[in-house]
Amino acid sequence: MTPPAPAPRRVRTLVHGSCVSRDTFEFLDPKAFELTAYVARQSLISAMGATAPAPVCLARLDSPFQRRMLAGDAASSLPGVMRKLAAEVDLVVLDLFDERLGVFEHLDGSFTTDSVELRTLGEEGLTAGSMHHRFGSRVHRRFFQTALEAFRTLLDDLDLRDRTVLLAPKWAPSNRDGGEPTPSFGDRADAMNPVFDHYVDAAVHALDVPVLGKDVQTYAEPEHRWGSAPFHYDDDTYTALAAEVAEAAPGTPKRAPVRVTTLRRVGSQPVVTLRQVGPGQIVATTRAHDATAFAFHLYAGTEQVQKVHYRRSPTHMFDVTGRGSGPFHVRAFVKDSTGGRTPVVSERLRLTRWPSQGGNMLETVHAPSPAQRT
Repeated sequence: MTPPAPAPRRVRTLVHGSCVSRDTFEFLDPKAFELTAYVARQSLISAMGATAPAPVCLARLDSPFQRRMLAGDAASSLPGVMRKLAAEVDLVVLDLFDERLGVFEHLDGSFTTDSVELRTLGEEGLTAGSMHHRFGSRVHRRFFQTALEAFRTLLDDLDLRDRTVLLAPKWAPSNRDGGEPTPSFGDRADAMNPVFDHYVDAAVHALDVPVLGKDVQTYAEPEHRWGSAPFHYDDDTYTALAAEVAEAAPGTPKRAPVRVTTLRRVGSQPVVTLRQVGPGQIVATTRAHDATAFAFHLYAGTEQVQKVHYRRSPTHMFDVTGRGSGPFHVRAFVKDSTGGRTPVVSERLRLTRWPSQGGNMLETVHAPSPAQRT
């Protein structure tokens, strides 16, 4: 008897960058991809420079993740993480969004990445005499170019350059419904996209790696779990970005085929399902840990048709009589005990004739991602 073939190995992925790459990763098939490491809040300028003074008041930050990332930035931890994991990493995903607030240069020549968390700490987070270099300024671009050259050397030394991709979507100028996302510290897409183009071009030229997402039409999500911003995208945008990452992942016969899904998320993320229970009735059910409240938004195609505000029940029934057969999908929002909010999207459901109408019970359809649509 032939023994069963071993299970395909997942694509082990190291993410260096912002929530743009990390949130995109959640839209990859967890059976085909695993997150090996995530390094955030660390400009390449800081990462490739000398160790900087650590903020002395990290305890003021409530999030252990935020404290770890700021400590990692001070320690210029990225090269060490990459050296430790180089032999087991299949894919490195890099994005440049954490460059957007600039860097602080210290008197000893080291750097600290400016970040939302650092701004929360205020002057206590920095040593006296630190000088800020604005993103897009001549000095910042010069430091960034030097960091790129050092980063390429690191990738080559670790034999990682042919496993590295740059995820570089545009800042979204609008939400899908036409509204404008909240500017990030006053910065809007129309002003920031041309500046980012210079950095992306410099990175592609210096690193000679594939650039992904540059041609994806981006839309912001006004109810994103991290809040409204031009780089907090809607699910269709993330799905398109994930499709490009999946396509670019290095393939071997040992690896599982990749697919993109908007239903399942990494780890303990919530899941929402949609099923037909009557001729015009649909029930949405959310499964989540440590959840205290649930909100449901029902869509017919791209149009939002019903909205249920936060309530304790993880289930809600929608009446869609007279709205055709769909396809319908639900975007649910789950609040946890800390007040955090996580969005999750169901698969598409197309109504079919109910038994009393002489038909089948239901049919679930998988709508193509924006990258697959013509």
